[in-house]
Amino acid sequence: MPIDAIITLDTLTCSKESDGTGHSEPYLWPVLLRVDDETLATPQLLSSLHGPDLLARAVVKQDMKRGDSAPVPQGQRSFTFRFSDNLSMHNVILVVALLEHDETPERAVKQGYIAFRNEVPKAVGTLDRLLRLQSNDATVVNGAIAEVKTQVGDAVRAAIKNNLTASEKLRVLLGTLNLDDEIAVSHVRFAQLTTDAGAVLDQAFSTLLVRKTGSSNSTVTDLYNLRGRFQTRRVVRDRCQARVDAVKAAQEQVDAFEREIDELREQFQGAELNALIAKIREEDLDPALAALDAARAALARCRAGGVVVGGTEGVVTA
Repeated sequence: MPIDAIITLDTLTCSKESDGTGHSEPYLWPVLLRVDDETLATPQLLSSLHGPDLLARAVVKQDMKRGDSAPVPQGQRSFTFRFSDNLSMHNVILVVALLEHDETPERAVKQGYIAFRNEVPKAVGTLDRLLRLQSNDATVVNGAIAEVKTQVGDAVRAAIKNNLTASEKLRVLLGTLNLDDEIAVSHVRFAQLTTDAGAVLDQAFSTLLVRKTGSSNSTVTDLYNLRGRFQTRRVVRDRCQARVDAVKAAQEQVDAFEREIDELREQFQGAELNALIAKIREEDLDPALAALDAARAALARCRAGGVVVGGTEGVVTA
């Protein structure tokens, strides 16, 4: 049966921060990637999930300092992929960027985030990079990761720059406008949906977000730890899902004709209105209501244990 993979981002902990204006105001850009037999058969080679654009600058905690922990904002916490039966490959990859809230205009931050969540799947989703990211050679993997970071970073910086006004660009050059810092990018890959014995998973994970400086890139200036959980669960098939879908479709049809009648009431009146409504009722609404009644009756028989005609495709999750 299908399996859902649920990735929950729980808390961000600060072990070191170096914001020049005091303590930090970190925010996250998480993107989840799915790579399996089905996605590899598409031109994109993978699928992705991300939080809403309105949370592009959802600060995890104001004035965050060493030793502080805070929950990841709602809307960026939980992501779910559904994997079909009998797949030979099922990878989930978490890519997350950590940034520091400074003075970048809100519109530019939003466009930077849109560039990030669009460019990550493009940068990872080439056959060459996917193969190298799967390599057992750490040098090969690190090379592919570096290429992804460069491609994504260039796209983000370009998007932010292109959404600054001329005066804002001048202030950046003069050092009077302090753009948000890009602290770090990290990733975690999950390649199994069950244990070797077939049990579903429920495991904690963490990933470090580290910024280094210095001539040898060895001085740690910022260090954060993002903790979360990776869980899987088998999807319970609803033998009556086809009937549920039929009821939903029939109800939508009825609602559409009723909206049409409401619109006519705003445009016409009197005998002309009554004639139009009567025509819609006779030709459209009454047959739609009959179809809805039939669909509901078929669903009721199915729930009571009757025969399901036409298959049992569909899933229901808790």
